Amino acid sequence: MTRRLLLLALLLLAPAGRARAEGHTHQHPDVTFRIDQALLEAPAMREAVTKAVKGKIRGLHIGFKEDGLHIGGKYVVPIIGGLDFEAVVGFVWIGPDAFDLRVHKITVFAIDITSTVLEIVQTQLTQALNGVCTFKLYGQLPDGTRAVRVTTDVKALMPALPALQLSGINTRDKTLILKLKMP
Repeated sequence: MTRRLLLLALLLLAPAGRARAEGHTHQHPDVTFRIDQALLEAPAMREAVTKAVKGKIRGLHIGFKEDGLHIGGKYVVPIIGGLDFEAVVGFVWIGPDAFDLRVHKITVFAIDITSTVLEIVQTQLTQALNGVCTFKLYGQLPDGTRAVRVTTDVKALMPALPALQLSGINTRDKTLILKLKMP
């Protein structure tokens, strides 16, 4: 509740209009919602992810970069120990209020851990955007990536502006950016 009130206060304090250069056609979002890397490193977030992976991964590191969410660590294989893995989960906007989480199949010692990596991202989004996202396994795409369709309830995120829609999503160094626009 406090997060929503703070966000609403920031919106009300922001300038109402934006000057545009003559001939400028690029449409900017009406609201930009950012999730910073620091949130992923918060104790409550780390605890939720640790619980989700149930001891399958040690030394887990997660970070936003230009091309997506980078996840790595050591996948624990009985008798053998921890084997290193790295994955990049892409965020692909597919339409109003929906985006895909996409990742190529990840195998460690012939064990497919793709679903574990996607579960980590789902846990992160659920913790960061409590009650805003719903997830549905989309399956394998023609390019070989696996996808989870994420539907957002922007009204739950911004109840003061119920007409807003998710109009884009991308990652930058240490930041996930949700772009919201009035229809």
